[in-house]
Parts: sequence; structure tokens; C-alpha cells
Amino acid sequence: MARPRSVSDEEVFSAVREAVLQLGPQVSLDVVAERIGVTAPALFRRFGSRNEILLQSLRPPERPPFLDLLDKGPDDRPIAKQLIEIFTEFGVFVVATLPCMSALRESGVPFSQIHGSFDEPPPVRILKALSAWLAKAAKRGLLHIADPTATATAMLGSIHMPVFLKHVTKSETPHDPRGFAETLTNLFLEGLAPKAKRKERA
Repeated sequence: MARPRSVSDEEVFSAVREAVLQLGPQVSLDVVAERIGVTAPALFRRFGSRNEILLQSLRPPERPPFLDLLDKGPDDRPIAKQLIEIFTEFGVFVVATLPCMSALRESGVPFSQIHGSFDEPPPVRILKALSAWLAKAAKRGLLHIADPTATATAMLGSIHMPVFLKHVTKSETPHDPRGFAETLTNLFLEGLAPKAKRKERA
């Protein structure tokens, strides 16, 4: 008799994400189990409950990888290049996580469980990190910013909105995080450039 195939946690999570995004948050775990060659009872024994499987599969990481980029602070490259890099990385993150978070909410998992295990919810951590980065840039004279937190909120909201609209309208038009980041950077730099730079443009 053949032994059951051994699968890693990440294989399980990947299969759950794929099934949920294809078939909806109420998809049977039997479908997931069949795709990876195990049984649904085996998944329950391993993870304890359907909610726990969904949480571990769909919840965003507590520390998104691009936070390392923000924590390093502005470097010596042109500020436009740095903003494009930040906006692109955040855009890629939103494209990957927004549908998963929506599916979690639609599945009935309580909001307290979605963020309850985090020391600080990822959106709050991201906002604080970008605000700190912008404050450093302003202190170095790279940008003209009166309120880093308000500016960071506007930037993150601007990146989030087209992905959100694409999701709720079920648009199949691909979103280009890099292209949108370049457009958004040009837009923000018109208003955030140091005063001397703005005089040069006048």
C-alpha cells in the first residue's frame, strides 16, 4: 500500500490560495486536498480547523519584505528612482495580498483573528515605516513635506486604490505596478520637490 504523499506547509498554503482565488472563499477543502494528493481530514489534523488553514494561507506577512528598503532610509540615488522602487514594491504587495484579505473577510473569519496575532497590523507598520522614510528625506532636503504621515497615507492610498477597483469590478486588465509607480512618482514630485527645485521649474 502506497504511503500518503508528504507535502510542506507552503505547498498546502499555496494550494489553498490558488483554490480560494479561483473558486471563492467557501471552496471545499476536499478540492484543495485532492490537488496536493492528501485528504481533507489530514489537513484538519495538521492545522486544527478550517479557519486556521485559511488564516495561515491568506493572511499577509507580519513584516512585508519591502520594509527593509524603508528602514534603510533614503540613500544617495535620485529621489525619483527611490520612490519608484518603493511604490513598485508596495504595489506588488497589494496586488498579492488584497484578494487574499478580501477572501478572508468573505469567508467569515473574524477580523480580530486576522490581525489578532500581530504585534502591530501590517498596514499600520507600513504607514509608520513610510512616514519615517519621508521624514528622513525631508530632513535631508530631498523632499518638501510638512506632514510625513499625511503624505505617506496619500501615497499608500493612491497605490492601493487602482488594485482595489480592479478587484471589486473583477477587471481582467493587468495592473502594472512599475508603470503606475513611475506615474505616481512624477505626480508627487511636482508637489513635494524642495522649494528651490520648484523655483527652477517655474
